[in-house]
This record gives sequence, structure tokens and C-alpha cells, in this order.
Amino acid sequence: MNKQGWLTVLVIAIFLAGAISLLIWNESHLAIIPSTPSTPNDIYTLSDIATHTEAASCWTSIDGSVYDLTEFIEEHPGGSKAILVICGFDGTGSFNSMPAAVMPVVRMTLAKYKIGTLAE
Repeated sequence: MNKQGWLTVLVIAIFLAGAISLLIWNESHLAIIPSTPSTPNDIYTLSDIATHTEAASCWTSIDGSVYDLTEFIEEHPGGSKAILVICGFDGTGSFNSMPAAVMPVVRMTLAKYKIGTLAE
């Protein structure tokens, strides 16, 4: 196998290891429930989200739903930076750029942090 072939195998192995780690991590954190006083039926604007830009209070919108990711920041398998960059903003683009293979687990995890819907 040539150098490019080995590199491809290495990248796939790293990706699969990350996906498996995310699955294992998610199974061990299924009981985490966000401590937000809101209900998932609340409606928020981008202005509301923009007031929650820090690790102490991190909200984002993804695909029309609003999430309080404050409790998830330190738990994120990819590190807190991946979440902190979307605090206070619409994180749809960042979220949807993740590999399709991990999306079912990621969507299941994300659902636990939903606090409402983004106003149209």
C-alpha cells in the first residue's frame, strides 16, 4: 500500500474511533437533563439568543430550534471550544457540517437541551 493509502486508512480509523467514543459517551450521559426553567414550547428570537454568549450561559439555535448548551459545554467530546463558538449565534451551519455518521447520536444528545423554537 502506498503512502496515500495508509493515510486514508489512518484518517478512517481516527474518524471511527471518534464516532465510537461519541456513542459510548452518549450512552453514559443519557440521564443528563438541562437545568433550564423554560419549556420546549417557548419561542425565542435571535436577539434573545444573542444575550447568552458565554460558558456561564450558552444558547444557540439550530435548524429553527433553540438550545441551552450551558451544561453541555464541558461534556462535549470534541472539547468546549466546539460549543463556545456558537454561543449566542445560530449554530446551524456548524452543526450541519458534522459527519453524517455521527448525526443520529448528536441529534439525540442535542434534543435533551432544547428549550424552545426560533421565532420566524
